[in-house]
Amino acid sequence: FPGARGNIATSIFLTNNFRESITGLTNYICTREKAYLMHFLFYFTTILSYAIGCVVAYYVTMFLGFRAIIYVIAPIILMFIFIIAEKRAKIEK
Repeated sequence: FPGARGNIATSIFLTNNFRESITGLTNYICTREKAYLMHFLFYFTTILSYAIGCVVAYYVTMFLGFRAIIYVIAPIILMFIFIIAEKRAKIEK
């Protein structure tokens, strides 16, 4: 993931995201600079969204079994459409 708002994160490696969130929180507590708070919130919400996704995936898989893959296909297709559209927009600029 190339980054958002100056932060680079990956949703599958929690250790670095956890370290970055704690570093941001610690820096914010020490300095009270809003940039550090935003840094903390970015990485914390990345961790939170990953955890929520894991819980939802678990329950959907338990309920639907292997058929759960059918419900994943549409968001994946949409993701690729958005990625292609974003790349085309960058090329046109």
